[in-house]
Amino acid sequence: MSSFVDIQYIKYPKELDRKCLSCGSSVGFLYPSGGHEYTDFCGKIKEIRRFYCCMNPDCELHAKPLNPSPLNVLPFKQFSLGIFKWIAQEAKLYKQKPAQICERIQDQFGVKISESTIRNYINDIDVYLSNQIDKRTIQLLKAQGKIILALDGQNPDNKGSALWLFVDLISNRVLKIVILESADHLTLYTLVEEILTFYEGELTGLVSDKQSSIVKMRDTYYPEVPHQYCHFHFLQNLWNHIEVKDGHLHKTLTKAVNNLYILTVSKTSKIFFEGIGKASIREVFREVELALRSLVKAGTKKFERLRGVKVYERLSLYVEEMEDVLAN
Repeated sequence: MSSFVDIQYIKYPKELDRKCLSCGSSVGFLYPSGGHEYTDFCGKIKEIRRFYCCMNPDCELHAKPLNPSPLNVLPFKQFSLGIFKWIAQEAKLYKQKPAQICERIQDQFGVKISESTIRNYINDIDVYLSNQIDKRTIQLLKAQGKIILALDGQNPDNKGSALWLFVDLISNRVLKIVILESADHLTLYTLVEEILTFYEGELTGLVSDKQSSIVKMRDTYYPEVPHQYCHFHFLQNLWNHIEVKDGHLHKTLTKAVNNLYILTVSKTSKIFFEGIGKASIREVFREVELALRSLVKAGTKKFERLRGVKVYERLSLYVEEMEDVLAN
């Protein structure tokens, strides 16, 4: 993974047009965060989050620093929310152990993360799953009285379950993590009500992608609550899903290439070649080996490039060229 640090400024969501999510009045810039450095699937990031407040003195969000953009990283964490969710899915949906997760995330994404950090993340996830929320979060939420709730999850797949996160975008705290076998609008409504009751808070706004079950929940039970559709967030969820599948593709292709006989045979092994005589197999196919090893080296860049797809295209073209050479 590259050591380059990508600096990202998280501004007020463009979709909101600098309007308050609660009352629709203009918002004003307050201050930037000091910066949060963390690691994502695509590399190292320094995130500077810009905070705003509603300019309407009668609004419930007046003078409350906030930025309703969905979180990319949880407070005080070294790794992104995407990696946090990936670890949660591996541990809770696929029953992988920390050592296995450590190996898989390094192999598929080039992310170096220690077993102890993974174990700590899993412990955090267990706390959320068991509703053992820390006292500081409870105090913060009860004091602020308002909740802008971000819903982050997918419809359960054919494996029968999916991980969902519920985050407050005023305090930037995770309020709940659940594993759902059904994510219909009634199930989501029940969970939202549990959150509001537990934290004694009023729902001021919703932020999510445009999943039908979320839209139906809001339209049915919270029609007066502003709902911000975050299209980037939807694309990011979709991208993360594709990226995992692409990682499996890259792993399969790389393994197939690395297991080719001409790449694994002993360097001292010799056979007779027409026009050459007896020679080392590895030496005769040295240029082919170098080309193949180079072809499987590729990186992923979010929303631009998938390494598995890139390697597949390269290998397909190489095979076509080799077939043309042999045919002629």
